[in-house]
Amino acid sequence: MSSLNGHRKSKHFGEHPADGLIGSSALWWGTDTDLQPISKRPSNLVSTCPRDSFDSDERVSVICCTYLSHERHRTRRYIGGVHRHEYDDVRFKNFQNDVLAPAVYAARCPLEASVWQTPDRVTPAQACSESYEPVPSGWRWGPVWSTAWFRLRGEIPPGEGELGIRFSSGTEALLFLAGVPYHGLDANHTLAIVPSDTRVEDLLIEAACNQPLGISTFWWDEQEVQARWREDCPGRFEYAQFVRVDSMMQQLTSRFDFARQFFRALPAESGRAQHLASALHAAMDRIDPAEPRVSAAEALEILEIAIAEGSPATTRCTATGHAHIDTAWLWTLDESKRKCARTFATVLRLMERNEDFTFLCSQPQQYAWMEELQPELFAQIQTRVEEGRWEAGGGMWVEPDCIIPSGESLIRQILKGTGWWATRFGEAAQQRHLYLPDTFGFPASLPQIAKQSGLDTFITNKIAWNEVNEFPHVTFRWRGIDGTDIVSHMTPGHNYNSEIAPSDLLAAEQNVVEKDHATPPQWLQPFGYGDGGGGPTQQQIDRVYASSDAGDLPATRFGRVDTFCDELHAAAALPVWDGELYMEGHRGIYTSQAWLKRANLRLEEALRVAELLSGSDQESIATIDQCWERVLLHQFHDILPGSSISEVYVDARKSCEESESAADKVIHRGLGEGDAVFNPASTPRSGVVCIDDELRWADGIPPLASGIATPRLPASVNPVTCEEGLIDNGLLSFRVGGCGCIKALRCCDTPNDVATDENGWRMRLGEFKLYEDRPRQWDAWNLDHDYRSKEIILDRPTRVEVVESGPFRVVVEVHRIIGAASSAVIRYTLDAGSRRVDVTADISWHEDRRVLRVDFPSSIRSRTATCGIQFGCLERPTHRNTSWEQAQFEVPGHRWMDISEPGRGLAVLDRAIYGRSIEHGVLGLTLLRASVFPDPQADRGDHHLRWALMPHAGDWRVAGVDSEAESVTRTLRTNTGKVTAPFTIETIGPVAVEIAAVKRSEDGQARVLRIVEKHGGHGTAVLRMNDAVANASLCDCLERSVPSDQLVVDGNVLRVGLRPFGIVTIRVEDSV
Repeated sequence: MSSLNGHRKSKHFGEHPADGLIGSSALWWGTDTDLQPISKRPSNLVSTCPRDSFDSDERVSVICCTYLSHERHRTRRYIGGVHRHEYDDVRFKNFQNDVLAPAVYAARCPLEASVWQTPDRVTPAQACSESYEPVPSGWRWGPVWSTAWFRLRGEIPPGEGELGIRFSSGTEALLFLAGVPYHGLDANHTLAIVPSDTRVEDLLIEAACNQPLGISTFWWDEQEVQARWREDCPGRFEYAQFVRVDSMMQQLTSRFDFARQFFRALPAESGRAQHLASALHAAMDRIDPAEPRVSAAEALEILEIAIAEGSPATTRCTATGHAHIDTAWLWTLDESKRKCARTFATVLRLMERNEDFTFLCSQPQQYAWMEELQPELFAQIQTRVEEGRWEAGGGMWVEPDCIIPSGESLIRQILKGTGWWATRFGEAAQQRHLYLPDTFGFPASLPQIAKQSGLDTFITNKIAWNEVNEFPHVTFRWRGIDGTDIVSHMTPGHNYNSEIAPSDLLAAEQNVVEKDHATPPQWLQPFGYGDGGGGPTQQQIDRVYASSDAGDLPATRFGRVDTFCDELHAAAALPVWDGELYMEGHRGIYTSQAWLKRANLRLEEALRVAELLSGSDQESIATIDQCWERVLLHQFHDILPGSSISEVYVDARKSCEESESAADKVIHRGLGEGDAVFNPASTPRSGVVCIDDELRWADGIPPLASGIATPRLPASVNPVTCEEGLIDNGLLSFRVGGCGCIKALRCCDTPNDVATDENGWRMRLGEFKLYEDRPRQWDAWNLDHDYRSKEIILDRPTRVEVVESGPFRVVVEVHRIIGAASSAVIRYTLDAGSRRVDVTADISWHEDRRVLRVDFPSSIRSRTATCGIQFGCLERPTHRNTSWEQAQFEVPGHRWMDISEPGRGLAVLDRAIYGRSIEHGVLGLTLLRASVFPDPQADRGDHHLRWALMPHAGDWRVAGVDSEAESVTRTLRTNTGKVTAPFTIETIGPVAVEIAAVKRSEDGQARVLRIVEKHGGHGTAVLRMNDAVANASLCDCLERSVPSDQLVVDGNVLRVGLRPFGIVTIRVEDSV
């Protein structure tokens, strides 16, 4: 999701007195260049006729006197009730628009346009062969998501100056020259400078009937815009012209705008503002409106002198061009491919005209699309990357969500991204920074993942969106759960779609000074319009040039991000932030589009097993690679979180089904068929399985191996009993009440029932709660802090009964109605030998704007609870003492959460349920939401959810909560052939290990084993390999050798040191 500030009215709208002046009229404050009339804004005092139809100063006077009632001051700083600062600003803006901007075009020749429309995306060659119909300016076209190809004809204007094409279709568009993408055209880029020898017959424009943000409108959009995009034909062919551009007037207009915005950003009473105002007036006095070009050089000199004056810079800004293109969001993946082509073509043209300009593009997936679909464009990008001005950097395949994917997936994002860049760009694209400006929070395991993947710097922006607590640092060391530190930078402009105006620079500098005391003084500012906005503009580039020598502004220079990282690492001691980077907002994305989250987990687990079983089979390896690429793509931070339009999820469902089918075929080839049971978990498992509709007992099956299930329980395992409603297997007992919830739950090793408080009151574990869910904004994204204020009371269950009872298993089934149109069948299952109550919920969900939760109150008293995350866990407070804790009313987690007191505890285990709450003694899971935007039917349908309750003695480590949780996700597979694990693993010391991956190395010459310590302890892992080992070595997550004495190889036995939550990757070469 692109930054709000990049698409709504100016970031500073309403923060400056003059905004009220402008906003009160029929005018609105646009992006870089516009004060445009909006005819539908109601006004009975101010004309909405074109600007040049009445005198500018007269208009300002009318507006000032009518709408503003400032207190008069005895000095002459007010004119007609308006502060002189505001009055001057409007006058400067009018002069810029009415006199300077039109003079930029020394000559204009209108072009005749003809059009061919299609619902499909076609190539220029295909479009050229079609029949075109002439259309006039003002022609309306559609429908949304269709394409119009424009063929232009006309005369090239005589005279001096660069040749350009001005064009607007009211939508996004791309200019092709001789069939090759040449320049994007959109609301921010209406001028394309073309070669002087351009032939008219080579001009072809592809226009897409959508806005930069798809076809959606937002609360900040004008009513006219909202109404237009509800029409059948929202496209508007506005104009097409050949123009000659006067470079001196273009430079003057740009500097005048910069000086005006600088003046606007300063305090009205400051001497610096008054000096700039004097210079602007002097420049205006030099210009004859009838012949503005005559004195343009003199006016420019006046402005440049005034801009350069002032105090030396306090901080240093590295400015890099950027275009945050969401790989999918309010448009599909296919439409993103066109957005990339438009933006990249524009950036390449800007590089031709500005030799210092640098640009960052962070997602290899987008480059791969260009390589496939626009090879000529990709070749130009390669040249600029090799030159060093186009920076191919950012670390990951896409900018993914970091909350839902597994730790292994986050590694694969980097492995895939860095590997692709290396093969296309070589040393010119060496990676060092992880750039995730728009991701909705970051787990505490990410610093280690990044550092072990060769990335030493982390850069983000999104935590600036915190709703309650302002993040206290700009540059800091982020410390993960394992103790790894990574130098991190929160871009202080808080906007990766910055227009890099003086107000942006001053606001960012203020953050650096207030938070970091200007130590270090360096900071980063990406600039340019994101998504379909086309990236940087020439005016923005001019602002960087102007800022570089401006007094009282940060010293701003173009630069590469990796060079900026060098400066950060040279800084003195930095403050430390320990733990996750929790975003106080967008908490609904832990749950929205729940089906995709479950599909993502199934695919992650299927690929883990497929890689284990594929060996060196090249067909299987190729299939696995293709599946991983699709999985990584759909982990993008607006797809997997559930914040895209419905069409995106139609494509995602198809992709998931194809990938799951392909991965299952690889697994089937590896496992074969038979009567064995395969254990994909990291620890030995025993338990009840169903084979050919018969319950059997699988005993002590090793990890990553198969075993045999027998039709009888061993003598050491008690059968399950059900007497007078109490279900007991000798390890735990529970009772389901008439309310459909668990009313008694006890581990047999503890004397107390976790569902009964000290007064004997029986709590309801597993009680469903339904709430109205109407976020104030960002519907699919947000879960507001007060959403529990309106609960919809649920009726009692329609049925509670024991539906299966035997020595292997007892099942209690509960039927209930949920809300207005939904229902659920909940099954509580206790198996022989099991230490948990398994719960499944089959929910037919057809609510609107509601959220369904399940709560687990307990009698356990603890000030903290432990919550599983990727590659480890962290403790969370159960109280709400501070604003930081109050803001974390909904938190993310993986697999499990546990609350314990000395001697006993309760764990809630889950599969692919990520939103949760932990408050006092109550643990809760958020099951389903029913948002209406961007997808009006999000999550409606049938869902199969699974969780479990595990009462236990001791703490979570002693009880093995984490291993039990892994087995909920990595269930025993039945009807397989016999498989032997490639190794066995034992641990020494207070440690536990999860096997994250067993895969073929990227070079195909070895096996790679990845294990993770998950109890937070120091110790040793002993791996006994089944095959003869020729060589074994420690490596990083990119599979590069790491010098270390922590690995000892003794024949086929590998001993490796473990540290708390440490990731260990071992490369093993087998003997031939």
